[in-house]
This record gives sequence, structure tokens and C-alpha cells, in this order.
Amino acid sequence: MRKANYYTAGIIALLACVNLQAFTQSNSGSTYLFFKPIYAFPSNSGKISENSGTIQGVTYTKGIYGSYGKGICFQVGIGKMINNNFGFELAAEWINGKKIGANVTSDDNNLSADASEKVKAFMLKPMLVLRNSGDLLSFYSKLGLAISAYSKRTADFSITGIANGQNFQVNTSQAEEIKPKVGFTAAFGLSFRVSQTIAITGELNGQMISLPVHKGHYTKYQLNGANMLPGFTTSQSSWIYEKSTSTAPGDPNQLQTRLYEPANFSYIGVSVGVKYFF
Repeated sequence: MRKANYYTAGIIALLACVNLQAFTQSNSGSTYLFFKPIYAFPSNSGKISENSGTIQGVTYTKGIYGSYGKGICFQVGIGKMINNNFGFELAAEWINGKKIGANVTSDDNNLSADASEKVKAFMLKPMLVLRNSGDLLSFYSKLGLAISAYSKRTADFSITGIANGQNFQVNTSQAEEIKPKVGFTAAFGLSFRVSQTIAITGELNGQMISLPVHKGHYTKYQLNGANMLPGFTTSQSSWIYEKSTSTAPGDPNQLQTRLYEPANFSYIGVSVGVKYFF
């Protein structure tokens, strides 16, 4: 009976060694898919836009500060470990930014102006992966590029006040195109292997990028409830951003020029995700 127990224990130990060796080898040269939601906090905050209201020739302004890179992100991708310590990943990320804004008020003419803006973006992120060779629990870091393949800024403005003794209200919405841009991304995390094919990850993520807003147009312009867009010229309804502007009257059939300001889209985020090895 004792010999049989020794024999059984030996078989179990042998199987454990074989499984551990296969488990370790699966980390080397393995390909995996991954998915993670990220909650992003604004980083590198600064002035990103401006809210203004004009009544009877007087303009009141207030800066909008922060980063458009704030909100929920969803990232999916594929990765491959070349060996136990080195690999690469390609991730696709959709960022649905939270609205940020500012309010301008003045006792003059009872002015009140509210503004809210947000950015939606589709990012591509090729990254290098460096990790330790732990079997069940491993730590890793990533460094790569953040490429804004598609992004769009939208904004809503509401202005109320008194002009020439009459109450008025202006409500506008606008959409702006953003050119592609390349920035940087990095992450630090840990991975816990729960089975041969599944691992749970926790990460601290970050990206550093500013988006070049190119041009925009009004999608809504209402004065006291009346739609004013049909009567607008091209220069009244659309604009393009330039690094310098002119005060000279422009062609009503050409885009209005506005002063260019880069849109900060940096963030630091936290995430919990899953990897599937195959």
C-alpha cells in the first residue's frame, strides 16, 4: 500500500512538472487577444478652448481648462510574445470623452453664456512589451505610439441676455474636424494567469498627445427659437483654424479664420482587462 502511494505521488509530481513546463512554454512565443475598459483622468491640463458671449459690441470670455482625454475608453487588440521577456501589441481604442465646459456671467445686460465640449476619437496604438518571466504572475511595461486615426470635437453653446431692452437667447451646436496626429502611450501592469488560455490584467495607462483641430461648422444656430442657418453665408456658418488671423473683412463665400489652439488629449487611466491565449 505504501509503495502504491509513493507511485501515485510520483505520477502526480511528474504531471505537475510537465504541466508547469508546458505552462511556462506557452508564455514564450504565444499569441493572445486582449480587451480592457479604461477610465481616463485628464493629464497635462491647460487651456484648451474659450467660452465667450457678446452683447451690444462687448465680448465677455472665460477659458476652458483641462483635457479632452477624460472619460471611458475601450481597447481591444492582439499581441505576441517573442520570448519570455519581449513582445509587441497592436491595440485599437475608442475614446468617448466627457463633456467639459465653462460658464460666463455678467451683471451687464444679465449675460449668461454656457459652453460644453467633448472629443470622440479612434486611436491605434502599436506598442513594445517588456515583462518578467513569471509563470502565474508577471509584471510588464509597454511603450509605443498613440495615433489618432479619427477624431471629432463637438460643442454646444447657450447665451441669454438683454439687448436693446429685449430679452434674447442664442443656442448653437457645432462640429469640428481634427487631423490625424501621432503621440506617445505607455502602461505598467500585472497579469495573473487563471488557466492555460485566460489571464486577468490590471494596468495603469497613459497617453500624451494634442489634437490639431482643422475646421468646423455650425450644425445648429437658433436665435429666440428661430433657425438662422439658412440665411448664413459660408463665412458665418463655417471656419478654419490658422496660426494667425486677420482683422480685415473676409470673403463671405470663404471659410472664416479662427486662431488655432491645440486640443490637449492626454490622460492617465486605470483598467482591468482579460487576455485570451491561443
